[in-house]
Amino acid sequence: MKAFLGAILALCVVSCAYAELIEDKADDYSDGTDISGVSAGMTLSAVGGASGLDGKVYAQVSTLASTPNNVFANSTTIGKGWYADLVNGVALKAEFDEPAKSVWIDIIADDAGDRGILYAYDSSDILLDSVLSPESVPQGYCYSSGISRPSYEIAYIIAGGSSAHGDVVCLDKLRAEVPEPATIVILWLGSLLVVRRPGTKGK
Repeated sequence: MKAFLGAILALCVVSCAYAELIEDKADDYSDGTDISGVSAGMTLSAVGGASGLDGKVYAQVSTLASTPNNVFANSTTIGKGWYADLVNGVALKAEFDEPAKSVWIDIIADDAGDRGILYAYDSSDILLDSVLSPESVPQGYCYSSGISRPSYEIAYIIAGGSSAHGDVVCLDKLRAEVPEPATIVILWLGSLLVVRRPGTKGK
């Protein structure tokens, strides 16, 4: 029995290596479409204290898109622009159905020198890591900002222009590495099999 349980545990550990890449591109939808909840595996929202914010994320045509046509946009007056000041600005938030191990998003300079920032949080709202895009870049410069962790622990990300620098950026092409559904099921079954039944000690 111990050998059997050991084999199950080994299978569970190996299964952790299997990952699925989920992706959300504004280009997959027509201009003005609400894309907040259309992607499998993640939900997008616009967060912050900017006037006119309705909390939704839209696809919007832009010449600054890293994909052919559209970027992520919001309902405020800056539209396709994102400014990661949660008090006065508007930032893009992406929540994952299952915690991610790695996340990437394209940060595009709205004007020369604009810098963007990507934050990753766990399910307890603890900041895991942050990445600031390069400085002294030309308008339209695209930086694929990414954060990777040793395990599947990224519950959500927040991205936008750096509030410390007063910058506004465009955002496009969000990708995340999450566990495959089969991996989640196997891990759950494995945890059930290794739970010792009451009264079996010493038998």
